[in-house]
Amino acid sequence: MDFILLKNQLKSREVYVKECEEQILQLQNQNSELKIECEEQTLQLKNQISELKTEQYKNEIRKLFIQNNNEEGNNKDFYFEWDIDNYSKFNINDFESEITALAYKWKIKLSSDHREYLSLKLKDANT
Repeated sequence: MDFILLKNQLKSREVYVKECEEQILQLQNQNSELKIECEEQTLQLKNQISELKTEQYKNEIRKLFIQNNNEEGNNKDFYFEWDIDNYSKFNINDFESEITALAYKWKIKLSSDHREYLSLKLKDANT
């Protein structure tokens, strides 16, 4: 009789251990999901901060150009902004465009090592 009782207790403990292992697995999965969600939110916040800093920098540059033009008595807008969407995703080494500024045609060439550095070359398009 003691043997049967021990056997039933052992089965009961095995079931309990299995239930505990399942709960642990569920908690680990929930933890992983929360961790991924947290990382995504952190990345979104970093991107928003970066965009905000970029806009603040652009606005400061615009103000400086306007202030400089007003001090020199110029009414012309000497500021040119070139937006390149998703430049970091381009799979090319160079990107060129022609612009007209101050009645001159210019070639702007961007080169990148796709890691850290970006170079800008400005050249008279007529030469």
